[in-house]
Formats: sequence, C-alpha cells, structure tokens
Amino acid sequence: MKAMIEAMSVQDIGIAIEAEDYLLSLEQLDIATYHTLHAGVYTRTIHLAAGCTISGALIRVDTTLIVTGHMRILIGSDIQDYDGVSLITASKNRKQVMTAVGTASITMVFASNASTVQEAEDEFTVESDKLMSRQDGMVNILNGEMI
Repeated sequence: MKAMIEAMSVQDIGIAIEAEDYLLSLEQLDIATYHTLHAGVYTRTIHLAAGCTISGALIRVDTTLIVTGHMRILIGSDIQDYDGVSLITASKNRKQVMTAVGTASITMVFASNASTVQEAEDEFTVESDKLMSRQDGMVNILNGEMI
C-alpha cells in the first residue's frame, strides 16, 4: 500500500481515460457528494457501495486523500489495495480509477481560497463539467446542508 501517489505519466493518464470511457458506457449510479469549505480548506467525500467502480477527474492540485474501508485504486499501471483508514498524499497530474471492495469512502482535501463549491471544483480539475456533483439531479451537501 502506497502512502504517496506520484504524478502520473501521459501514458498512465491515457489508461485511466480509457477505463473511464468504458465505465461511462455502463449504468451510472447516483452518488452524493459531501463538501466542506472551512478555514481555507476544501474537502469532498463520496461513499461507495461494495463493487462500485468510479473514475476520478484529472487532478491539477496536490491533495491529501483519506480512504476509509476497503478500496482498490489504479495508480498508473499498478493497483494498490487500501483497507481500514488510509491517509495518502497525492500529487497533481493524476487520474485514478477506484473500486470499493467493501463499503468505502474517499475524501479529497486541499488548501483553497474558494468561496463556492463550483470555484473549488474548477480549481482542482479542468474536468469539472464531468464531476458527478455537477450532473443534474445529483445530491450535494455543503457544510451539512443540501445545496
């Protein structure tokens, strides 16, 4: 289990994009996103049912990931297995594919001066239009309140 995710090569990001294209051809699940904006920090958390596989956006800022539960994460051409509570420092320029082996949650944290969720999402990725939280009808909760 890696405690650090390095920036990915263009080739490895391409592999993640191919996996994402396949995943988008399957039935999509409604997954709520829990956001916080507090004290210059943005966090976003999603909870995944066992067997759920998702593709993350191309990340353009350094973050910390907190994985709770049992999850496998494709990092480049390597699959890392995380079980329990894992704190992972993660470099910018990465795109992961993640599978919940059991019920799992993943939280991404980074320093931000954003005052809205949209600003924070635009800050961490150029693919903000692809985020689950931006899709019609998705549940988004900011600082404990539905938005």
